[in-house]
Amino acid sequence: VKQHQQVAMRLVPVYAGAGRLPAAEDLLRQMPLSDSPESIEWRRQSELAIAEAYLKAGRGAEAANALIRAAARGSEAGNPGDIPPKMCLEIAAALERAAKRDEAMQWIVRAADWPANSQVVPAPPLSLEDEYHRAFALARLRRFPEAKQAMEHVMNNDPAGDLGREAELTLRHWKAAGVIQ
Repeated sequence: VKQHQQVAMRLVPVYAGAGRLPAAEDLLRQMPLSDSPESIEWRRQSELAIAEAYLKAGRGAEAANALIRAAARGSEAGNPGDIPPKMCLEIAAALERAAKRDEAMQWIVRAADWPANSQVVPAPPLSLEDEYHRAFALARLRRFPEAKQAMEHVMNNDPAGDLGREAELTLRHWKAAGVIQ
């Protein structure tokens, strides 16, 4: 069994990279679930590789499902409210590629409202990256006053960093477009 697992751990990314997605998924499903950090990370990386391959193949719905599975922790199926804003927006983009606009909007709302629906105790802290992506979700929902406040928070708390500069450019763009004052 252990030897089978080691072979599977090598084959899943190879199959995904070669476009043999059903074989990669079947092999991944055959692997026993484990709550060890290494196993969780390996499964997450495998699901992300499968999602990327589905996106390249133009299969957005399958990519979104793989991204959702990648967000699950160990043997838990995962609460959609626990998925951080960046991943929610990636799932939404995959669903939009599959012309599933209503489902995509649900993920954008989740990103905008994060971490309000999280079941993690204590509630996860809002990092600057989370706030940055949450601001984009708020803008997609045309909640520009909230988006502006979130983006200003990122800009002010990371003035010399990449996120701070990107936040400043985004605020300038929104102002030029007339969506904020």
